[in-house]
Amino acid sequence: MSVPQTSAASVIIPVAIAIRSYRNTDTASICRVWNAHHAGLGVGPISSMHFELAALAKPYFVAEDLLVAMEDEVMRGFLHLSSASTSDLTETDSNRGVLSALCVVPSENEAEIAAALLSRADQVLAESGVTSCATRPMPPDCPFYLGLGAGDSMMGITTADRRTYGWLVKADWVPRQATRGWELFLDDFQPPVDRLQIQIRRTAHVDRMLDEPLLPWRQACLLGHTEPTGFQLTLRAEGTVAQELLMWSVGQELMTTPESIVWLWPIEVVESTKIADQLVFLLSESLRQMAEERVEVVRTCSDSAKTLVTSVLTRLGFRNATSGVVLEKLYN
Repeated sequence: MSVPQTSAASVIIPVAIAIRSYRNTDTASICRVWNAHHAGLGVGPISSMHFELAALAKPYFVAEDLLVAMEDEVMRGFLHLSSASTSDLTETDSNRGVLSALCVVPSENEAEIAAALLSRADQVLAESGVTSCATRPMPPDCPFYLGLGAGDSMMGITTADRRTYGWLVKADWVPRQATRGWELFLDDFQPPVDRLQIQIRRTAHVDRMLDEPLLPWRQACLLGHTEPTGFQLTLRAEGTVAQELLMWSVGQELMTTPESIVWLWPIEVVESTKIADQLVFLLSESLRQMAEERVEVVRTCSDSAKTLVTSVLTRLGFRNATSGVVLEKLYN
């Protein structure tokens, strides 16, 4: 989405906060606000390079969609709007908005600053013609900050971020989807072994794609600051690919934690025991390869309502590290 031209003018509100669009000179202040907001939430600090690669460098970035709150020429908060993805991941969906970030420096008037940003966002969203807007929805819908922020910016508002949740609820945003953040430490990973897994090993093999996977445009843009790797489960008799999955990592210069981390694109599990078992085998072999490469942690997220996904992940030893919620507001 794009903010109408009239948004360039500052909007003054009663608490003496001016809301304006992002400028190229704002990057360092954006990082300062981000780091202050996420302090205590288990989120590593970001630098201008993080912000450049995870936001500014995306081809769909629009400066007018990034609103900043200024007080006495000092940035106190910011809010980033964008659009969701179409179902085929080929382009943006102009009917569905996304609130990619809402950060405010802790202070006595933080609630007023957040309210001012959300009020201005309401105007922008209403004028843009979207029917709804969601807060940091699961991939592929949230187009910015992947791997950064609470819950790696993949699972809405985490339960630890009570400030942001309270601001959104007060502004009439409502919970839409409960989410889970999963984590697996590979130092003691043991692939599940049973009769079905042995049978799958005999009839199929797992291949790691030598080249970067060919991804739809929107997904490729989202993962542009990462190093994606694809894995395939191929049936020996038919020679056909039965299952695929995608993992990604980031360069050492972009890591915000000391651990070596790989992320797993959220998995889908069809209502079929055979397919679920194949997926378990594909994941097991992929995770084993990651462990051999000295990857320490694998992270992913899921919809809490999808019990089959939960079953597959817990079977592999993933633990539910955090919980979250995607909030939504309807327009028009």
